[in-house]
Amino acid sequence: MKSWYLPFVLIMAFRLSAQLEIEMVEKIQVDPPQGGTEVAAPEAGDHSVPLLNKGREQDLLNFLNKDRLSGHLIRMDAEGLLWKHPDAAAEVLYGLDNLKMIEFKTTEGQKEDLTRLPRIELTNGDRYRGRIVRMDPQQLVIASPLGGELSIRSDMVKSIRPVVTSSAIYEGPNAIEEWEINNNNNNDGGWEVKNQALYCNGHNMIAGLKLEELTDMSSVEFEMEFRGNVNLQFAFWAKDPKNVHQNAYIVNLQNGYVRGYRNFDKIGRNELGNLQPRADLNDGKLKVKLLLNREKKEILMLFEENLVARWTDTFEGKIKGNALVFASMSNTPIKISNISVRAWDGEFDLDNGDKPAAQDQLITANGDIFAGQLEKIESDVLYFKNDFAVFQVPVERISEITMSQATRSVPRLQAGDTEIYFPGGERITLKLSSLDGQKFTGNSEATGDVTLWRKYFSEMKMNPYDDRHKEEEDIW
Repeated sequence: MKSWYLPFVLIMAFRLSAQLEIEMVEKIQVDPPQGGTEVAAPEAGDHSVPLLNKGREQDLLNFLNKDRLSGHLIRMDAEGLLWKHPDAAAEVLYGLDNLKMIEFKTTEGQKEDLTRLPRIELTNGDRYRGRIVRMDPQQLVIASPLGGELSIRSDMVKSIRPVVTSSAIYEGPNAIEEWEINNNNNNDGGWEVKNQALYCNGHNMIAGLKLEELTDMSSVEFEMEFRGNVNLQFAFWAKDPKNVHQNAYIVNLQNGYVRGYRNFDKIGRNELGNLQPRADLNDGKLKVKLLLNREKKEILMLFEENLVARWTDTFEGKIKGNALVFASMSNTPIKISNISVRAWDGEFDLDNGDKPAAQDQLITANGDIFAGQLEKIESDVLYFKNDFAVFQVPVERISEITMSQATRSVPRLQAGDTEIYFPGGERITLKLSSLDGQKFTGNSEATGDVTLWRKYFSEMKMNPYDDRHKEEEDIW
């Protein structure tokens, strides 16, 4: 055989094989539901438009195996999800087991500002928006543009914020733009805000927040979640929101240890104390509260409402900073959520540190705090009982009501649960019955049967308890 002949044969064989493969792909048939027509199967991989909620013109279907598919949702129920890809001749029915999330295209409903409505938070973290119609020990009834009149079990309500105005100096996080970021020339794993939480999985990453209205006596609360050996530094009264190491007081939570210290340029560093609350830092989730007195230079720190440290600095200078700063000092993924900064009245009962959890707490619009029991809400008036009397407060004068932890129940998880997200970051968990182009029907132990308008949805997570969600999270 001539030397040039063999390569020629190989090249032709390769081209013929490739052509046959293309023809076979084009002839693949997907059996469409309900007598649909033949449709070419889209190739595996990313068929999406960019991952942006603003201006998206198509829905985006995400699978747990990392595939993505643009198009739009026709319907979804126990049979599966019916999807129309723009390049397909007919709809395709997908099973539910491998579905991760739908990111919905922008609609007029999503542009409406639901955050102007009262917020109701449930014990499982769900948040509803709507006008409060009435409440008694059995149920809370709200009127919501999400789905008309909705009833929620009272014992599964964690808190109610009846009016938009809040006595809080800051609540969030809301958007990354309100934070000042310093990644210290490290481009991997910087801080970002997603679903009203700060996320980071990088080393020496800083996110700071300037609060011009920070009072001399303040209460700072946040919840943190982490994987592995956490190393988080939290600074307050800081002068520079991009620097956690200087001109600030710092609490360092690292590998079962907690250390408090002050670090100022011209005066130096002063250790406030060390402790080892290993059980709290080994659970992977922790609620932190700091009660701060700038004039007395006194710091009280609580984990899960239990006092763990009380420090007083002997520094005689004046503390001038007004920034709060988070610094991730390891590659351990960390999540910071439910940040709340409020004025503090200086009261703290060491003998009854758990008292607030045993009673309902009422915060008025001007910042006054009362402990007692919420009896009912009717005709826009709240009836609240304390040790002395039952008094009435117009709902419009209430900033927030936090319900007693001792009397709460948590909705049980259900097979078929979905998590529905809204543009303001609110989430609602419901077991799916059906979903179409206009409405979602489902149920939960907290609400019973519920119908919601789909036009308000920004995202919907399917199979939320599947471990593959954790594996596929971009940063968490």
